[in-house]
Amino acid sequence: MRALIICTLLLLHGMLSLAAMGFTSSGLPPIPKCTEPCTGRKNECPLDCKHCRQFWNTKGRVCAKVR
Repeated sequence: MRALIICTLLLLHGMLSLAAMGFTSSGLPPIPKCTEPCTGRKNECPLDCKHCRQFWNTKGRVCAKVR
């Protein structure tokens, strides 16, 4: 019984550690905010800046508003 409780607590601790690092159950990274890097997946960026574009002053694609 004591071993079962210890294993359960270790499992819970591991799950909380992964959640703190930003782990999602689908395996996909969390939704980026405006001006954060994106990969171009459909509906990846939030609604207020829903375009994933490459700009001259960025290393990669970022979520941005299109004026």
